[in-house]
Amino acid sequence: FASAAGFEEALPAVVPSTRNAVLILRLRSYDDLGSTYMGVLERLAEALLTSESKLKIVYSDPNVRHQLRASRLVELIGDENLYRSSPWRGETVRVAYEDALTWMREGTGD
Repeated sequence: FASAAGFEEALPAVVPSTRNAVLILRLRSYDDLGSTYMGVLERLAEALLTSESKLKIVYSDPNVRHQLRASRLVELIGDENLYRSSPWRGETVRVAYEDALTWMREGTGD
């Protein structure tokens, strides 16, 4: 629980002026999120959705995907915002980043 609270405090704040933003979380080294972490991620996803923004999650362990899909988190963020890490360091985060840029451009009309 204490580490989940520290994790939540370390996340960027979603403030009233937040719009058309994307937060990419890389959950490397996690194999079991637990209900407390899932609660943190759900609250974050809800806050971002309220601000017309998105959460994208990059994970390495297939068990994490199972946990995310079993929760309501996938309903909030969409399965297309879950990214399984590739063997190449940074590659999947780059793909998520490029997808985020495309989404933000589409949202602003650029």
